[in-house]
Amino acid sequence: MASNPTFLAVTRQPAPGSNDGLPESMLEELETSSTRPPWLVPTLQVDSSGYRFLTVDAFYRGVRRLIARVAADDRRMEAARAFLRA
Repeated sequence: MASNPTFLAVTRQPAPGSNDGLPESMLEELETSSTRPPWLVPTLQVDSSGYRFLTVDAFYRGVRRLIARVAADDRRMEAARAFLRA
């Protein structure tokens, strides 16, 4: 394993019984569910040797939710508009 403690491996969550990624129904749930799907693995995992794994599917959901929350906040969007006008 890497000796750098900040080293990170990027991985995808395996689809049940498949090597082709998540099925359409799981992707739809990932994008539209207001709660974290119970089948979604943690965004960041650390194994027993300290090796870190960033799961792309979970990270994608987190970033998507963050953007949706910021875009829904009128005060933050007005501040962004003012910043971009300057």
